[in-house]
Amino acid sequence: MKKFLLCLLFLASAQVFAQGVFVPPQVALKTVNGVTMPIAGATITVCAASSGGIPCSPALSNTIFKDAALSQPLSNPFTADSNGNYTFAVAAGNYTVTVSAAGFAGNSYQISSGLVAGGGLSYPGIFSPATTMYLNFTDNINNLNFLTEFQIDQSLGFATEGESVGVAVPSTATVRQENAIGSYITTACNSSTRTVCNAVGIYPHARVTGTGGAAWGANPLVSDTHGVSGANLTSIEADLNVAGTPAYARGVTISICDQCSNSGTGTVPAHAAWGIEIGGNAFTGNGRWTDAIHIDRAQGTDNGIFLDGASTVNPSNSQRITFTGYNSGGVAGASNIQADQNGNLLVTTPGAFNLSFPNVAGTILASGNGNGNHLQTLAGTSGCATAASIGAACSTTITWANAFGDNSYTVLGCVGNGVTSGTPIIQAITSKLAGSIAINTVALTANIAQFTTIECSAVHP
Repeated sequence: MKKFLLCLLFLASAQVFAQGVFVPPQVALKTVNGVTMPIAGATITVCAASSGGIPCSPALSNTIFKDAALSQPLSNPFTADSNGNYTFAVAAGNYTVTVSAAGFAGNSYQISSGLVAGGGLSYPGIFSPATTMYLNFTDNINNLNFLTEFQIDQSLGFATEGESVGVAVPSTATVRQENAIGSYITTACNSSTRTVCNAVGIYPHARVTGTGGAAWGANPLVSDTHGVSGANLTSIEADLNVAGTPAYARGVTISICDQCSNSGTGTVPAHAAWGIEIGGNAFTGNGRWTDAIHIDRAQGTDNGIFLDGASTVNPSNSQRITFTGYNSGGVAGASNIQADQNGNLLVTTPGAFNLSFPNVAGTILASGNGNGNHLQTLAGTSGCATAASIGAACSTTITWANAFGDNSYTVLGCVGNGVTSGTPIIQAITSKLAGSIAINTVALTANIAQFTTIECSAVHP
């Protein structure tokens, strides 16, 4: 029995390594007046590596096939179908492939195909010309057009793809869900420290290896089709189902580290490292969210948003929320809200301390300015002393910290804080200027009357 199994394994291995390799499906394309379209019946020629000319020459004989077993020869050159699609199989090696057609300049590219340990396939890929959609390996259910799907939301660009997976779901589907890629993992390993046997359903990884490079760890995109109504669009849904008693639960965790790479320590860019960026259409600026962040009712049992300390060193204020506006000249002005080390609310503005409270129609219901433009309070002005007779009066001038724009403000009131002598009362405002008011103090008895200090407040509409 063991000998029989060994023979089967030997035969299976021999069959794998005797096969050729399918060149991933390609589409012959041309661009006319800025419009990219497939070339029906384009001529495909396969030559030895680094062969010149379009079409290349000489075309190899008995080299390309219709099947990976290399048992069904394909003429060389051969033609793409009516939609410009073509593919072929070759033995492991390096080749030149050219695409040509009447009225089309044509293009040429190099391929290198081969089997690797374990029966996998290895290609160097095709990264130019910029008019080629290179699909290395494809898995297609119900004949989805990968090129169409990529270009409909990528401005008619092209891509090189290591693995292309697609599902065209028919309108008659009744299954609960259709997954282009289904990835499942379970674990019974103790990972309470989260340093060993961490089970990961999908692990996308991208790394920049050259100056000026750009990389996205993941770039999910969801869209609908013009003219289609009632669609439900969700780009990312992160669900967390709790059926036990977990010690740790996070819907989404975003972290940044400048000392976590084996290649060395990095430098986080100042004012340009954002955990979440919410934007509209990056190309035309037409995208608009109705709510950039929306937290559903009763979803935060304790806090809808929680901002912890700005520093790991005590004492520490909280992190800030910054609001930025722009004047007619495009100059930005920002205000911040945060808690100090004792939990007191701090509001910081670039200049005068302005607060406005409008209703939904934009009508200002109340406004204030601690420096004097809208709301002011002033304490500590020494009260004047009257003569020692009943009804004697004196005047005290209250000077605002900053003058109002005019004298059309309302004095909310003035009170005496402490009595130095006699029985004083506030009688009336005798003068109101943009920068000050004068108020009379009157004696109710035949003694000198004086408040220790006088406090006043006023508001400008």
